[in-house]
Amino acid sequence: MRKTKTNGFSLPLHPFQYITYFIIAFEILVTSAILAPMLPDYRQVRNRQIIFLVVYIPTQSTVLLTGLVTTLSDPTDPVVYEHRKAIQNK
Repeated sequence: MRKTKTNGFSLPLHPFQYITYFIIAFEILVTSAILAPMLPDYRQVRNRQIIFLVVYIPTQSTVLLTGLVTTLSDPTDPVVYEHRKAIQNK
């Protein structure tokens, strides 16, 4: 019988998780690397940069939080737990 994962952080991680973590980190780093040089002085901030950050930061934060919540959730169907309990009680 294969061991059931209790959540998405249970080892071994799925290869898609590594790819997802890499893409999110890459996106954050590239965006930061592009925006940082554009903001040499707070008085030179343009409206479109502020609009971009107002859209980007909550969106990226939502992606990270949603990913964390879904990864922490138990992927096992409750019927599986009931079935195992019924087998043990025989």
